[in-house]
Amino acid sequence: MLDDILLFVKVVDAGSILAAEKILNIPKSTISRKMQALEEEFGDALFNRSTHKIGLTMLGHNIYTKFKDYESKLSEMLVSVKNNTKDVRGRLNVLLPFALTVDVVLARMGEFLKKYPELQLNVMHSFQVFNMHKEFYDIAVINYQPKQQGQRFKSLASDKVIVVCSPEYIEKNGEFSDVNDTGEHVVVGKIAPDGVAIQEIPIFNEKTAEIHIVKVKPKVFLSNFDECKNFVLHHNGIAGIPLSLVREEINSGKLIRLIPDWHGGIINYYVMRNIPDNDPRYVVFLKFIQECLKDIGLDKINVNPNQFFHA
Repeated sequence: MLDDILLFVKVVDAGSILAAEKILNIPKSTISRKMQALEEEFGDALFNRSTHKIGLTMLGHNIYTKFKDYESKLSEMLVSVKNNTKDVRGRLNVLLPFALTVDVVLARMGEFLKKYPELQLNVMHSFQVFNMHKEFYDIAVINYQPKQQGQRFKSLASDKVIVVCSPEYIEKNGEFSDVNDTGEHVVVGKIAPDGVAIQEIPIFNEKTAEIHIVKVKPKVFLSNFDECKNFVLHHNGIAGIPLSLVREEINSGKLIRLIPDWHGGIINYYVMRNIPDNDPRYVVFLKFIQECLKDIGLDKINVNPNQFFHA
């Protein structure tokens, strides 16, 4: 019953059973059946089914309020009670997004390793789509949705991709105010994990909810956001980069956000694993990654992950 309650919380967080199916990789028929069994157990409805969006009954609201933080508290209990530092030992093979490693994780890794001296991290990067079941990674954090069937993954956070360049680039090359004028500027293209060059990008107006497809004419293709960031910091051109990775540079004036009412899609962070979820190495490393994301303002799903997917 507890598993079904936690599933109910995830359905509410996702916004619908269909969205939960995509995030959790559990068939919606299974989710619906479990929700119905939970309602039968409590003897009352959890959902208000008179609306298209998820609406909770008083019972549903009370259950969600009591259990919404249960999973994270349980993980903390596992760390503090069952998995002390002596239990966290051995090698952990970890796949991480390159930009996340360089800009976020490495600066915090020293303290993490000091806390768990018996743990050895083997950090790797891959710019291609892969099948987790066929790899030797213990944990993989990725910023695109897995495509292979049967791969279980957990949502960590989401961010929006914004268009940036340096003030020096604008001073040298002129204003960029029309999303259709990409051919007049040096625009960075990106290779998707499946190897396809992205040349048509949906952009979203945050004020009007308007969607516009931009045909990009890149002068250069780069494989990761860290390369894009360095490219624009050297005044070479314009690139789309997750807001969390350039927030400091924007605040300091090193970079400026172009077409500020628009963003270039949503990038979602997921974690996959080939080790049990109660493995001490998984528990402490997942908490470490969540803390890293929280430090850059991504402690929760703060944009609708179903708006766009940006690989």
